[in-house]
Amino acid sequence: MPPVVNGGADGSVRQGQSFTQTGSFADPGADTWTATVDYGDGTGVEPLTLNGDKTFTLSHVFAAGSYAATVTVTVTDDDSGVGSDTVLVQVDNIPPTVAGTSRSLDAGTLIAGATTLQMTFSEAVAGGALAGNYRLQSLGLDALLGTPVDTLVALTASYTGTTAALQFDALPRVSTG
Repeated sequence: MPPVVNGGADGSVRQGQSFTQTGSFADPGADTWTATVDYGDGTGVEPLTLNGDKTFTLSHVFAAGSYAATVTVTVTDDDSGVGSDTVLVQVDNIPPTVAGTSRSLDAGTLIAGATTLQMTFSEAVAGGALAGNYRLQSLGLDALLGTPVDTLVALTASYTGTTAALQFDALPRVSTG
């Protein structure tokens, strides 16, 4: 009779963090067992340590991205009986952060007359060349960000690797009085 494997509940994890959970298997014979796990993210099949109480621990850091990974646990007994189970793990992408900027920045503010802002992200960004994914806002006469007198600045974008370049008309200097 083949082993009956329980990989545990489906789950989720953020990319870069460890997915860890305990599973088990049952096999009525006085067998010896070996096990493998495929975490479903392209890293391939690897050996899985089985404990004497017929449990095992899944522990893996998933590759970057936002996707569903099918984790497959396979247990084989010494009679060539094979049992397996799958666990669905939803991997959630951590939003990229701006790792650096260039061009006339002083405490997060572009100086008047600027026409280009370059941003380097912590990782590749899907849609990095789409101007609609960026918002550049110019302070209005009240010099407060986020008020109705602010102006959204029209821009175009280009993107290579992890760097976006935003081009726009020169920012006017705002006089508050």
